[in-house]
Amino acid sequence: MMFYKKGGFWMNKVFSINALSEFLDLHPETLRSLIRENKMRAFKLGRKWMIEESAVNEFLDDQKANEGRPLLVKTTNQKA
Repeated sequence: MMFYKKGGFWMNKVFSINALSEFLDLHPETLRSLIRENKMRAFKLGRKWMIEESAVNEFLDDQKANEGRPLLVKTTNQKA
């Protein structure tokens, strides 16, 4: 986990969904889907989802390891 010091306190680097969506060039709803599907770790701070820098790095490492596989896989619940 990455920490930085601000005003005598050690703090985690965290991103809001909107900030991270701009940085990763993803739609905010895509990030929400990744969080719902447990593909990206996040926590709630009040009513907002926050993502730690370490969770972003883990997600990007997983994407590199699984190159060629889609970011999100839509499944349908069809009865045969």
